[in-house]
Amino acid sequence: KRGDIEDNILNKAQRLIGTPVAATVISALVAVFSYMAYVGTEDTCPTHPVSLKDWFKGMAMSHLIAFVIFSVMLYSLLSVLDAQVKQIRSLARDAPAPEPLAPAPTPSPEPTATPPEPTPAPAPTLEPPAPAPTPEPTSTPSPEPPAPGPPHPAPAPPALVPLPVVISCPAWLPKPF
Repeated sequence: KRGDIEDNILNKAQRLIGTPVAATVISALVAVFSYMAYVGTEDTCPTHPVSLKDWFKGMAMSHLIAFVIFSVMLYSLLSVLDAQVKQIRSLARDAPAPEPLAPAPTPSPEPTATPPEPTPAPAPTLEPPAPAPTPEPTSTPSPEPPAPGPPHPAPAPPALVPLPVVISCPAWLPKPF
């Protein structure tokens, strides 16, 4: 059984670490958004059997607890992996070094014919370049340069306005007296 667990940890480590990381991040985000909804919900919203404000508070608390549990689970998994890595490193350090391989035999050089002497290439002959053709004159007027004026100002970026987060009662619920 223990060997199967160690094989899973070594062969599927990416999935074993990725799953609790994703669960931890998601439960933290849900806890934060639930808390934001709790703060933005009006107390006067008459929902039954549980008020909307209490429901958001319960969601925030339950996901906060899930976040803590997932964090502890991730820490313990990383501790197990760290112990295995240290064990593998110590085994690798203690293992005897492999014997160096014997050098490969070098083939004896065979006598070859002497290479022929290189002959220089003939020098190129330089001829003057042909003159470029001259363009014919045209009778069209030249374009006028743009009129000088003030440079165009860059448009201002749109202003970011924070929007208040308020969750009000749905329209179909009766209003309190």
